[in-house]
Formats: sequence, C-alpha cells, structure tokens
Amino acid sequence: MRTLMTAITLCGLALTCAAEDGPAVQGQTEVFFSSISDPQANLLYRELRNKAAQLGMTLALVDGSAKADGLAALCTDPAQKGQPLLVYTTDPQSAQDAARQCGEGGRPLIFVGREPGGELFARYSHTWFVGPDRREAGAMQAQLLSRYISTAPNWDRNGNGTLDYVLLTGEIADPETQIRTKSFKASLRKAQVKALEVGSYGCDWGRDQAEMTVLRLMKSTQGEQVEAIVCNSDTMAAGAADALSALGYNAPGGRYVAVVGIDGIAAAQKRIKQGVMYGTVRHDAGSYAEVALRLARQLAAGEKPSLEELGYTPGRDRDIRIPYLLSTAP
Repeated sequence: MRTLMTAITLCGLALTCAAEDGPAVQGQTEVFFSSISDPQANLLYRELRNKAAQLGMTLALVDGSAKADGLAALCTDPAQKGQPLLVYTTDPQSAQDAARQCGEGGRPLIFVGREPGGELFARYSHTWFVGPDRREAGAMQAQLLSRYISTAPNWDRNGNGTLDYVLLTGEIADPETQIRTKSFKASLRKAQVKALEVGSYGCDWGRDQAEMTVLRLMKSTQGEQVEAIVCNSDTMAAGAADALSALGYNAPGGRYVAVVGIDGIAAAQKRIKQGVMYGTVRHDAGSYAEVALRLARQLAAGEKPSLEELGYTPGRDRDIRIPYLLSTAP
C-alpha cells in the first residue's frame, strides 16, 4: 500500500506525515482531502502547511484518493478522540457520513474551504466550518461584469446595449453549481447590470469540457454574439480562455471576450496576468488555513474559540465566514 509520503511527493510537497495506514504522530493535526490533486485542495493544503509552520504546528495529511475508507477510519480512531480533524471534501454525502462518524468517535470536525450542504451544522454540535459564504461567489462575479462594462471602452461589440454572455456550469446536481449560478443571476438583476444570457452549457467542472464547448460555440454563428463567458469555476474558465486564445481572441489589440471564474487557482491567476482572462473570485485560502489551525488548537486544548485568538466571531452554527477576494488584470 502506498504511503502518504508518496502522495505528498507527487504534489511536490516536503512534509513529514503519518503513513496512510497508520496513526498520526502524537501532537500532529490531521487533515483529510478527498483528493490532493484537486487544484483548490492543493492550494489550501499549501497554505495550511505554511501557516502551520508559522504557528509551530505539524500536520498529518491523508489523501482520500489513495485510500477509499480513509476518512471513516480517521473519524473513528480511538487514539484521536478529542483531537480535531480538518476536512476538505467535495462530496456532500462523505461530509454527512464524516459528521456522524466523528460524533460517534468523539472528534471535533472542522470543514475548511468547502461547505457541506444540508442541515449538518444544526444536527451535529461537534462540527465547524471555516470558509466563505458561497452565495457571495456568484454575487462577486456580477460585480466583475459590472466593472468590465464600466471600464472597457469596447465591451458592447455587437452594439445591442447589453453584455451578451454564456454560462459554463459545474455538475447540475452539485449544490455548489446551483448556489453559484443562482446568486450570480440574482445579483445581476438586483444591480441592474446590462447583461443578457445567450446560452448555458454544463461542463461538469472540467477544463477539457469547457475548452471543447467554447471552441464549438465560437466557431458557430452564435459566437459573434458572445461578449463574455461566466464560469462556475476557474478550472472551466482556464479551458474557456485557452479555447479563445486558440481562435485568436484576447490577443493585444484584438477582439476580446471577458472570461470570469471562481476559486483563484494558479491556472486562473496566470491567465489573468497574461490578459486572456478578465478576472476571478478568489478564495482567501491563507486566512482559511490560519483560522482553521488556530481553531483546531483551541478545541484540542478544550478552550472556547475566541475572537482574540481567531480574529473572527463564530456564527450560531459554528461557522466562521471569511470573505472572497477579487482578482483582475492590472
């Protein structure tokens, strides 16, 4: 069986961690990722690593892609009773199972960066969340489009008085897709942004799906109408931007289609600097990491989480909301 050290080496990270099939070393804070190769997860882990070093803490990573039952084993490990477990998972059912199992195992559970759905926090009093209000992501994409209209002299390429955009969405059944899309559209209407949706395409969070979708779209007659592409994630936005570049769009002095995403992953930041992507709604992963680790330290010591230690006041459902950030081209 592979060890966690193998998984970490593959990601280019140098950190001593417990073996995948063994317990964490005493004093380490355990962190579970459903897949460390996920771009957002990898960004968060790097920030956790940096903040842990600053706080004098050590981490034990468990990569869920290397062991299917890894999260369940952590939740119910009797040797870790009372010790907080940090979790990043994109699977709502996995989050629900972890909440129940950590309750049975007597472990505080801190979800970081990705909020589980349902009424999990109302049901399980040992659960915490550190991250953004995900409704803000779509709302801030609407801000990006509004900013683009107000600053770009040639935004209305087809001269109809509105910014005609297409929407690239994640998996239709994923709550993240639904919340990001709904909040984006509602915010456009509320702010009376001069924008019109001319198409919506499901790309299942995939970069390649987004790239192929945009290539087909922009080669069609409808492509002449498209002035912006709004994506539920940066992974899809990167694919859309690459498709546009391949067709000659977004080059200096050429025809421009504004591409906006969500997450703030490195691939998006690179394309924003290159000018082939307009902007993104960025996770403040550094703040997520620091607050989550400070919270874990307080819970492990049996202390009540405090504003003085965390810099934030937990909400009624033990949620600590940290705002998104905007990134746009200089």
